[in-house]
Amino acid sequence: MNPGPTNSGPMKLLGCLVKGPLGCFAFLIGALVVFVIFLPPTCGNIVSQEMETWFAEHHEGSLTVEKAWLGSFYGEQKIEGVSLRAPDGSEIFHAAVVAPSLEGFISDQGSSWGPIEIRAPAVNLVEYADGTSNLERALARRDGADASPTELPVNTRGDSVSVGPFAYDSNVAEIDLSIFIGRVSWTALDGSVLVVNDLECHGRFRAEDGGMGLELSGRGAFAEGVPDGLVFDLDFATVERWAEPGVFLPWNLSVELEQAPVLALEVLASREGQFGRALGAVVERCSLLLIGRAPGLCRIESFELVAPGARVSLAGDWRREERLLTAAGNDWIRIGFPTDSWWTREVVGTLLPLMDEVQLVSASERANLVLEEFAIPMNGSLWGLSAHCTVEAEAAVYLLPEAIANELLRERQGQRQAPFVVDLAGGVAAFASFPVSTEKGELDVRGELDLRTREYDLHVRTQDGKEYRVEGNRDEPRLTKP
Repeated sequence: MNPGPTNSGPMKLLGCLVKGPLGCFAFLIGALVVFVIFLPPTCGNIVSQEMETWFAEHHEGSLTVEKAWLGSFYGEQKIEGVSLRAPDGSEIFHAAVVAPSLEGFISDQGSSWGPIEIRAPAVNLVEYADGTSNLERALARRDGADASPTELPVNTRGDSVSVGPFAYDSNVAEIDLSIFIGRVSWTALDGSVLVVNDLECHGRFRAEDGGMGLELSGRGAFAEGVPDGLVFDLDFATVERWAEPGVFLPWNLSVELEQAPVLALEVLASREGQFGRALGAVVERCSLLLIGRAPGLCRIESFELVAPGARVSLAGDWRREERLLTAAGNDWIRIGFPTDSWWTREVVGTLLPLMDEVQLVSASERANLVLEEFAIPMNGSLWGLSAHCTVEAEAAVYLLPEAIANELLRERQGQRQAPFVVDLAGGVAAFASFPVSTEKGELDVRGELDLRTREYDLHVRTQDGKEYRVEGNRDEPRLTKP
């Protein structure tokens, strides 16, 4: 059989969707599935030894297999007691894999085969100071190692399936996969631990007219009494000639969280968010819908989050290589928060010029922060953020810096109506015309505030037309005539 143009299989594509522990775990599942289905007929101990030797030659961690029985035409395919350890010797998981006989896969008895079942009592993931995890280190490629099982060329054509050098004639159009994990723990760098209990994942691979697709769904519990704290669905649309180089597979991913630790969001965001102060300890409800648009680009079609500290909604484009979230058209990010909260003190109060001890006023006791035309780097630092930013409230009460109040208005207490408009770019807040008001008069402020150094470069005009310049640190600004 001539397999034609080939590329990496669906498991590798799944693993590449997310960097970090989720991607590595999908990578490992793919390896186990390919071993079960496509290794040539052989017997237990030989396969066990070959798997352990192969893994040691290709990856930094170690894999041990107590017993394997693969390639059985009439009996079950089994891998018992498979254990993965990190390079430091710590165990990441201990699992067993069971699949049906190859008779149903190769013969004409049906159009579906499975399920392949993977069961593990526990999976223990640990984050290190360099941003990697114990699973990433265990699966790290050794120098000079060739292709891994999940990277073997895979092709479907008619009723034929080929993986690497092995080819089978089969009318199977669907392969079912089920994964059961009693406890998944993620220990973050700061020592906090995220635990998902009773994790179930069900997948279906489908082949149609020379194409292939994937459906994957799952659920898990963050706490007792919340059986569906985590629910997710992933779908790869079936694409003809999916294995040819350069072909992109459209995909959708939806995730829902209920009563989840905020650490769950940090794991989904590749461990680079620090959301605790902004949201509180628990996410009451969260839903996310991602749509794959092109290689390295996906669309956040909708994101809705409810937490004690804020309500967040957004839509935008996510660029994986640049790790950049950008607005397309009328996209926006809206953050609703209590007026007396971290958001007012640490965000709003930091952005507004010549306003100290800012208090937002609203009958509902809530305000909004709206970002439009945004480009937000998601690499752990927000200094590269750019956005047109609006603070929505009824009014704000504040104090002017003493040097400004004493010299210009003889009044330190101020109040003005909202909204407030600020343009952000590269760690700098820019103000085109920003009114600052007191009972004694109003100032019109233009210029910039460097958010990193807290340095002013402002021009201030009083009601009688006089202009002044404000420079220096925002804690002790200097007032001079231009």
